Amino acid sequence: MIELDRVVKTLGGKTVLDGLSLTVREGETLVILGGSGTGKSVMLKHMVGLMKPDAGRVRVAGEDISDYTERELEPVRRRYGYCFQGAALLNSLSVFENVALPLREHEDLDREELGARVREVLRLVGLEDAEQKMPAVLSGGMRKRAGLARAIVRRPQIVLYDEPTAGLDPVISRTIDELILDLRDRLKVTSVVVTHDIASAFRVGTRLAMLHRGRIHLEGPPELFRTTHDALVRQFVDGGR
Repeated sequence: MIELDRVVKTLGGKTVLDGLSLTVREGETLVILGGSGTGKSVMLKHMVGLMKPDAGRVRVAGEDISDYTERELEPVRRRYGYCFQGAALLNSLSVFENVALPLREHEDLDREELGARVREVLRLVGLEDAEQKMPAVLSGGMRKRAGLARAIVRRPQIVLYDEPTAGLDPVISRTIDELILDLRDRLKVTSVVVTHDIASAFRVGTRLAMLHRGRIHLEGPPELFRTTHDALVRQFVDGGR
């Protein structure tokens, strides 16, 4: 469904992605592992066209988007929901208005239709009683759920999660993981989860891939990562427990 083919990206004189190749399969939950600064978020941005590769190609559903203009990217991005690391809520807007924002910007819905769509996703993430609250009064977990509601309000085929459990305690992290799984099953979406949280990765991933020095170091089912003797992977996995 998404293919990165020998993608190279240099930022500030540093090669962040160095010939990275990876395929995301329809319907799976692919978890991208790696430490801070390994290029995980940069890779996500290439998938949705927020960054363009210096070399290599990016394909979505067989369509090469590597050189697309912003206008050409519009229908491609319609396929995606993007859950930002810090939720990226606008502090001046209520939860309802934050979630409604993509619909107001990109779809021609009347007030009743818009309200129904927003309340539908707020119910899915368990925030039906928080629609008039402002971001400043939300807990970290509630902010994450509001960001997720906004990511799915346009009914995407693919959801990208950038560090969905970062900054959350273990109990709330597990709740967010369960929500990711629930949405995958209910909405039948393809999911890509970027994280350095190995416990979360094992809970949600149908396949894992470890990013190191701008390339995929190892990929496979969770069991491979539990049992491999690869020194780099063992250090990462054992250090995260």
